Amino acid sequence: MLKVNMETDFYRLRNEWALKMPYPSKDLFDIYYKMDMGRNPHNDSYKPKRRTTAEIVSDLAFEFADAVLHQQYGRSYETWLSVYTEEDHDHRTRKFKG
Repeated sequence: MLKVNMETDFYRLRNEWALKMPYPSKDLFDIYYKMDMGRNPHNDSYKPKRRTTAEIVSDLAFEFADAVLHQQYGRSYETWLSVYTEEDHDHRTRKFKG
């Protein structure tokens, strides 16, 4: 396992693992697409919007990256965020602590 500076490298590693994810199978994609269709079959504006193909694939890629990082480093992305960043309530963003 590589030595990782958890404060600065975790975000970069997450992006790299998301890019390395194999493209999802048609069956897996169909499952997620049907879940979105079930939540909003007519794409009504007052319900959560249906995700595009790119959004579904992107969500799957980051789920894959989070699972790999949790397996290798024992830490999830949400845990990393809470430890090394703080919420900026004025701008509704997160910033590194320090």
